[in-house]
Amino acid sequence: MSADIRNIKSIFIVAILLFFTTSSYSYDDFDECGLLLIDINKNFQKLSLDEPSLEDIDVYYLKHQIKGVALKKYGKDPLSFDLKTIPYQRTKENYVVVEQVAVESHLKDQNFKANAVIYSYGGIKTSEMNDLEITAEYNKSEKFSIIDLKNGEIFKYDLEGNGLVSSKQIFVHLKPLTISNINTLTGSFRSSYAFTMYWESHKLNTLAERIYQKAINHDKENAGHWFFCDYSKKQLNNLYDPDLNLKNKTQDGEGTSTRYVLSHYPKDGDEPSFVTMQKTITSSSEFQVHFDFRTFPFDKQYLKFEIENKDTYIDVSLDYSYTLPMQIQDFTSLQLMEWKKDDIDINYNTVKDLYHGGLLDNLEIIVVVERHFDYFIFKIILPIFLILILSWSTFWICAREIESRLTVSVVCFLSLIAYTFVIDESLPKLSYLTILDVIILLAYVFSAIPTFQSIYSFKLLEENNIEIVNKFDNKFKKLMPIIFITLVILFFSSFVSESSNTISALSF
Repeated sequence: MSADIRNIKSIFIVAILLFFTTSSYSYDDFDECGLLLIDINKNFQKLSLDEPSLEDIDVYYLKHQIKGVALKKYGKDPLSFDLKTIPYQRTKENYVVVEQVAVESHLKDQNFKANAVIYSYGGIKTSEMNDLEITAEYNKSEKFSIIDLKNGEIFKYDLEGNGLVSSKQIFVHLKPLTISNINTLTGSFRSSYAFTMYWESHKLNTLAERIYQKAINHDKENAGHWFFCDYSKKQLNNLYDPDLNLKNKTQDGEGTSTRYVLSHYPKDGDEPSFVTMQKTITSSSEFQVHFDFRTFPFDKQYLKFEIENKDTYIDVSLDYSYTLPMQIQDFTSLQLMEWKKDDIDINYNTVKDLYHGGLLDNLEIIVVVERHFDYFIFKIILPIFLILILSWSTFWICAREIESRLTVSVVCFLSLIAYTFVIDESLPKLSYLTILDVIILLAYVFSAIPTFQSIYSFKLLEENNIEIVNKFDNKFKKLMPIIFITLVILFFSSFVSESSNTISALSF
């Protein structure tokens, strides 16, 4: 990358942090925002302000390991960390992963896209390189290859890897203020949030610079001070506005508001002046997600906010990495009921534009939550075990008391059936079994066995096989608990090992 090209990301992180950490500034006795708005309307057609100004950005980026790393290391003071200190995400084979590929990159194809796996740089496997070596090769390599881990197929790229492409780069940040009503029956959750987009505009900077010079002429003390203007959508009319959408949002609540802020930062040393636009949508909405209940009630779920780029006529590149410090801070302040926070993750997905062709990168902000399983342990699983033990007490009742034995076993069996209705209130009608389903089904079987055993023992007693009856009962006293516990452990281990939706404490 040439030295004279400004690092857009560095500028934006400074701008974003300034906005959140610096008090607002306006020039005394000078209407900079009103004058700027007049200039915007006057020069709208001349500068084509309904179209974005493009920037030179990297053709692709490598993915940092956020999940499982960022919170543990940077949770206390996330705003102070450098993104470079977060290690690259690695596959099980230790290869690095592509985060996203610019829309108009000459490298982008059906194989080289978001989540592609980099196999080698300059003939050296990335699995054999540390992060510093990866960064060095990424910055200079003209030859690299990717691998399809499913079939082992390798695709070579001889074009420059870390080149530049002109695109409209949008920095996005989604701050969930609250997450509530996680409804497992409907597969939805509700969240109040602030969805913010940042972008730079060279065109607006030309106009803002004129206003800035007028402000200095009005009062020399205004020199070196930045200003921002709070506008409404109506005031900005048809000014360029990114067409980003929360894809899995199903409905909005009351009180949705949109705020536009134009900020001008004057020249600072060798750093040229620039203008950023910020659009913030504050709302409370319902989101649709897919829940996996195979390990219920020891399950974790992934609550997703899917950001979809609908701007098919403009080359848009979404960037989330430089607002990650704030995302970590937002996550640590979240409060949940019935669930506990586990982690966050950011994931780019490449989707095909069916109407216009080409590939688009959509973005997922994922909040990982784990269920508080104590309720199910103490109010469902333990009572089931107690009922089951009561049903096994028939082995200690004399075989002649057939009515007593049958009464105990049948009543216990009916009590177990009642728990099925309790669980049905917590889950939708699933096509697969959960851990709790298996435990209850096993409890059904092992609660029904004493009924048949009692009948068989009574028949043997009628045939005067008293000694055989005693041996028969004694075997069931020992074997039933052992077999039941063994089967529960086997099924539990099988479910946990095969599912990624198991709480962290039990996953292995």
